[in-house]
Amino acid sequence: MSSASSSALSPERERRSKINDKKSNIKDQRSKINSLIHGDVSRELPAVVTRL
Repeated sequence: MSSASSSALSPERERRSKINDKKSNIKDQRSKINSLIHGDVSRELPAVVTRL
């Protein structure tokens, strides 16, 4: 019985780890986008940034 319960828990753990991986990937992409926005865009398009 204990083996059945542990096998029932493992897919839930897998799903949570996948969600956490996606969250970390999104955070990395956001930081890259933010650095691009604050770096390149603020230099090249200050008028657009001030309008926003």
